[in-house]
Amino acid sequence: MIIIPEVSRNIQTFHGLSDPGTGARQLVGTLNLSYIFINFLKNFLYNTPNLYYQTNNICESIIYWLANRLNVVLNDPAISEDGRQFEMMSPGILNHNSAVNELIFWSSIFLVILAIGVWIYCTVKRKKKELNSAEKVSIIFCITSYAGFLMICMFMRWEAFVSRYMLTYLALLCVMIPVLLNILMQEYNLKPIGYAVIGVIMFVGTSESVKMLEYHADAYQNSVQKD
Repeated sequence: MIIIPEVSRNIQTFHGLSDPGTGARQLVGTLNLSYIFINFLKNFLYNTPNLYYQTNNICESIIYWLANRLNVVLNDPAISEDGRQFEMMSPGILNHNSAVNELIFWSSIFLVILAIGVWIYCTVKRKKKELNSAEKVSIIFCITSYAGFLMICMFMRWEAFVSRYMLTYLALLCVMIPVLLNILMQEYNLKPIGYAVIGVIMFVGTSESVKMLEYHADAYQNSVQKD
């Protein structure tokens, strides 16, 4: 309902749902699988930097090495907006366009790997559990949410401010994390691991919130001083 007036105006003005220029450079400009793979890594590893363990140099080294091995021009305009030089963001950057979301990234990837491991173990041991319809819907939601995040990482052309395009998918992961965690704890008796994950999320989330409050307080003081 909110976007109907704007969509109606676009249809009248541009004879389409949006401005013809919208999205023209947001998607990858090539179908070369090697380039798409490197673009995926650039986006997927975007949220790895954190204040507790330095991953920038490791991730950059991996991406540069793979690009060289696959004969991919890392900063090709097809996978880099305007041919911008690739770089990892610092975890201390809190700008809404380029802030990394390490808590969501690491929590989701840990739980996804754990869930896959549990599924493989149950399949090998033939200990598959019967899930009710609500649990099946929850699992489908988790799979589609994470698949959507992987797809956006694959086909969204890398840029220094790609974080803003990931917000919708990161919001879905915020729901996926507790849903998947609940399934693992209740249905597969992984409560010790589950409580440990909850503790880490609460600790890191609280510290990040405090840091965010300090950032906004400083931004407010700066704006008051300028006025």
